[in-house]
This record gives sequence, structure tokens and C-alpha cells, in this order.
Amino acid sequence: MKKIKKLVSLLMVTALCVLLPNINTMTVSAEEPVTYYVKYLSKDNQWRYMTGSTWNDSGSHRDLYYMQEALKDGDSIIIDGANPGFILKVSVRLKNLTLLHGSQAVVTANGYDECYILRDSVGAINGDVTNAYVYDNGCCTFNNNVNTLNVQTSASYPNNTLLHANITANGTVTHLIAKDA
Repeated sequence: MKKIKKLVSLLMVTALCVLLPNINTMTVSAEEPVTYYVKYLSKDNQWRYMTGSTWNDSGSHRDLYYMQEALKDGDSIIIDGANPGFILKVSVRLKNLTLLHGSQAVVTANGYDECYILRDSVGAINGDVTNAYVYDNGCCTFNNNVNTLNVQTSASYPNNTLLHANITANGTVTHLIAKDA
């Protein structure tokens, strides 16, 4: 009798799995990475952010607290502004960190896939960097390891046949590539 009950139970479970094929499937989707544009607004005397890769003066911007709450591994941050210098600490690994022309920032993260320091920018980067790019007269201190450091002078920079960047690294730099225009 026990064998018959066991066999019937097994057949019912098998029938349910066959008749309801979608019962054991789950649809999973990953969130897309978000780009946060952080800018110093002199009229408000504070740093604000909005999502997207460009700043829209007529768009709505928010306090940085909300960016800190929403930030996740794989997101990107663009920093635009020099006065006062910007200090940012995040507990995620960033896909991309960019200091736009003339920006000043000290940024601490769990790491960076790419880090761009553009012309006239000054940065102190804390956390390991996979690929770092310093352009023209960018000035940067990398306080951890950098896998590949690219130093470049753009064709539009005055006296573009010389490298003008000022870079220090307190960790190791595995590869250094330097190019003039």
C-alpha cells in the first residue's frame, strides 16, 4: 500500500511539472547602469545632481543624499565644478568617473573600471582603477593601484607635442601609455 501511495504521489508531481511548464521558470533582468551628473551650482552655493550624461539647466536636480542612496555597482559619475573642491565617498565600484574640464574633486570608491581626468581638472582618486586617462594638463593623484594609465595631449591643446599632465601614484601602475597629439 505504501508503495502505491508513493508511486501515485510521484506521478502527480510529474504531471504537474509537465502540465504547468512555466511554474519552475523565473524571469530575471538586471537594472541598467545609471549615469549621475554632479555639478556645483554657484547661485545655490551647493553641489547637486541629475541623472544623465549632460546637465540640463531647466531640468530638476536633487540633493546628493539621494544619489548616495540610489548609487549601485556599475554606475557612472560625472563631476562638473571647481568651487569649492568636491569630496565624495561612495561604497560601490564605479564603471566610470569623469572630472570635466576645470573640475576639482577627491573621490573615494571601492574601485573604478574607467577614470577620466580632463583638461584643467585636479583630482585625488582613492580606490583601484582598471583604466585611467589623464588629458592635457590634468593633475591627479591615484592613491591606490592603476592597471593601465593613459596620458594624452589633445591636438587642440597649446604646444601639443609635449605632455603636460601632472600625475602621482601611491600604488602600482602596471602599464603606462603616454601619447602626444
